[in-house]
Amino acid sequence: MRGGVVKLFLVCIFLFVSPVIVLAQDLVKCNKATVNVGIYDDLLLGEMYGFLFLPGSSLKKKAFNDFVENMLSRISDEYSKEVCYVKGESDPLMTVSFIDRPLAVWDSESFRRRIAAANKEGYERRLAELGGAQFIDPPSEVMPDEDYLCKVTSPWVHVGSFYDKSGDKRLHVIINRSERQYIFDQYTLAAGRDVGLDRLIIKWHEYRSFLNYFANGWHRFSIKEKEVYFSKMIPLDLIWLFSTSPNAGAHDSSFPDLGQVLEHSLKVYPNLTVSLINICLKGDEFIDLKVDNILDASGYINVGSFKVDRGL
Repeated sequence: MRGGVVKLFLVCIFLFVSPVIVLAQDLVKCNKATVNVGIYDDLLLGEMYGFLFLPGSSLKKKAFNDFVENMLSRISDEYSKEVCYVKGESDPLMTVSFIDRPLAVWDSESFRRRIAAANKEGYERRLAELGGAQFIDPPSEVMPDEDYLCKVTSPWVHVGSFYDKSGDKRLHVIINRSERQYIFDQYTLAAGRDVGLDRLIIKWHEYRSFLNYFANGWHRFSIKEKEVYFSKMIPLDLIWLFSTSPNAGAHDSSFPDLGQVLEHSLKVYPNLTVSLINICLKGDEFIDLKVDNILDASGYINVGSFKVDRGL
């Protein structure tokens, strides 16, 4: 019996230590041919904290984790660049910040702060376990104050390129993974017009009130009357999400079908992001480009491929 306990203890120790060993071996030093990646969470509604995306790391939210890994794979395939983690002899070619903005957050700010603090403490413990490697600072969640040769601003990605003192071209990239932005893009495509998005994140009590208002009124009005009625209370993009859901008007957890929109986003937004990055990465002329909405992006991607087929 004691031998079995000892074996189980050794297995547990190995499972705990071995990822650290793998991480330590995989820490790539930064140079002018690498890409440095940082992760930010907008859990505190604008008061974000960031941390480095380390090899072998696993983000807690699957949808965001899938997006980051998909996007990094796309960047790696497009530019044949390696992600770096620790200080090297030169700065990386590209710094990339991923910002996660969920559709809704908990109402309690104190609760959200506790979650953010716990996540930060967990990350700092991981860094300490790696033996004091000199990590470069995570990329910023806002564009640095640089004299950019090329600058692209859009709801999905901000890009800036400049030449450093050594004459090497460098890029700052901020990638916005916003669930509501994806919903708003679908509404914009369906309506053929941009009505403007008020904010990227709402609180759960607001979201629940929108859901209840919609579900209670869904069976009371004709199709023509519904948008007029719902628009008194619900933002237009969320009316689109609720009304195109296969189980529209249901009072259960399967309504609305947000997963379909998020799964589709993994297929189309990496291409759009890379197209906008390439404007600055592959060009040397002065550019200051602003893409306001998905309709304006038609010059860079096939906008028709962005529409989600809701099966209605």
